[in-house]
Amino acid sequence: MQRWFYNLQMRNKIFIGNGIAILVLIIFSINIFFTIDQMQETSKLVIHTEKVIATGHNLLEQVLNLETGERGFIITGNDDFLEPYEHSHETFDQKILLAKNLVSDNPNQVARLKEIDLLVQK
Repeated sequence: MQRWFYNLQMRNKIFIGNGIAILVLIIFSINIFFTIDQMQETSKLVIHTEKVIATGHNLLEQVLNLETGERGFIITGNDDFLEPYEHSHETFDQKILLAKNLVSDNPNQVARLKEIDLLVQK
């Protein structure tokens, strides 16, 4: 097998050597392309997950504000507590819609958000 290579002219040996090097570079380039593409997809998923988590934290904050305003009104009978309650209620409605849109591809999460919405409405 080695004999045919030794019988080749120097020019052909250089072409074969360069061809092998170019082939290796093409394989590496394809591998890098797919790796970068996969990293970008993963990055998009991470950003989406962070948005969902932030929206969940905002929902929790609104629920706590609702509870605080309601409790303050029940204990004191002071109408001043109703203003933050009503504001939080409007904000909660917006945030729950945003959350449902963010997780619309996950039926389990949408069902949980609907359950949370029903509990808050009660």
